[in-house]
Amino acid sequence: MKNLEEKRKNISYSLSYQKKKGGYLLRIGSRQSSKHLRIYQKRNGLEFELEIKKQETKKLQSFLFSNQLETFEDSSIRCYYEYLWNYLVFENPFTEWLAVGGRKLRVNRFLSDSLALSYLKPKLARDIYQNFDKKPETLCFIQLLSFLDQRKDKIQILERSLGFVKIHFQAEDFFNFLGISLDKCDTRKLAKIIDIMHGQSPRMTVFSETPVEKKFQSKSMLVNVEFTQIRKGPFTGEIVIAEEIYQYRYPYYLPESILFLPTYNDYYRNSMVKIKLLFIESYSSSAVEKRMQIKAFLSQFRRSNQKIAKIKKEILSIFNDLQKKGLIDSRFKLVSETGKEDKLTKLYTSSFTKCDTICFYEKIQSKEIKLH
Repeated sequence: MKNLEEKRKNISYSLSYQKKKGGYLLRIGSRQSSKHLRIYQKRNGLEFELEIKKQETKKLQSFLFSNQLETFEDSSIRCYYEYLWNYLVFENPFTEWLAVGGRKLRVNRFLSDSLALSYLKPKLARDIYQNFDKKPETLCFIQLLSFLDQRKDKIQILERSLGFVKIHFQAEDFFNFLGISLDKCDTRKLAKIIDIMHGQSPRMTVFSETPVEKKFQSKSMLVNVEFTQIRKGPFTGEIVIAEEIYQYRYPYYLPESILFLPTYNDYYRNSMVKIKLLFIESYSSSAVEKRMQIKAFLSQFRRSNQKIAKIKKEILSIFNDLQKKGLIDSRFKLVSETGKEDKLTKLYTSSFTKCDTICFYEKIQSKEIKLH
């Protein structure tokens, strides 16, 4: 209740105990409004019920009466999630499901290219990231998945078989997505990129069954990667990848500041790979509160104070970009080795030397929805 008061001081709510049902009932919003939320305490957890009426009902019923059932279902679900996003607190286990479910409704709102990112915990994502070890190869593989997710309009599916799809695309489109000029990428570099992508791909078991046979196959998620150039024509790419991965809906999209890498200075480039993977690892949690182990990360750089200062500046720059893009809010928590917490509304490079862990918070919903 205290958290609810802090989040929305201008909303009406009431908490009462229901003797017959043996649990509490929390009401949020006025019963005279177009939306009214009730949360029931049940023996095995909580039950969330949103009542929609008046103008809000008319908006939805028009889809139902015109037999637009998918639109009706999608609009109803969005209405439910958007209301709860605005009036509930997410930093507790009772509402984490709301953040996870609601992210499935998101679309990639970046006009420019972005990094598609999944959770580290669920099985599919765990399979993708099972070799997650802050290596450049890991970032390259995630970049490939991002390209396949966001460039479906430029990709041709050649065939489907046993849970895999063979796809065809222009190599130039892929390298433009990565911010790399294909003209400057010689065949040796192309061969290295292919080797990186294929070698980083985790394995998965494919099972198929027909009336006459059962078949198990253990395959890499990325079975085959080819880049071909006929005479002096353009390079074309061909990939065989697990269809489950190709069709996967990603809950997060991170901006160009994490997608792209600098093309100069090998030491600086390698440092940036580590910084970007640090953000990927931290942001990939399903919880709204993200935790970054900043002290352990900085301890690996045994360089001059000037270079350490540059690394801190890059980290701060990405934090600022995530805020500017509306992906995280202006709450930060510095946690020391002893567990002492220091809450801030703004980070500085000096903040990174004062703690073991930085906690920052995903911005679930930036649009304010007022109760009527």
